[in-house]
Amino acid sequence: SDRLEDGSSGPSLDDHPILREFADVFPRELLRLPPPHEIDFHIDLVPGAEPISQAPYQMTTPEALRAQ
Repeated sequence: SDRLEDGSSGPSLDDHPILREFADVFPRELLRLPPPHEIDFHIDLVPGAEPISQAPYQMTTPEALRAQ
């Protein structure tokens, strides 16, 4: 019943302690986790784009604060 396409069994809700601990939050219809699947993901790059040049953050020393 909980077999994946390759014949192996999928993850069980009992395998996840968070789901067991907060069972009242999740709907009763959630009988099992969805099988793993690949997601088509890509980042579109802009030709000629360069990283933003930004000076590193530096904290003011206590002496400089007293001088103000």
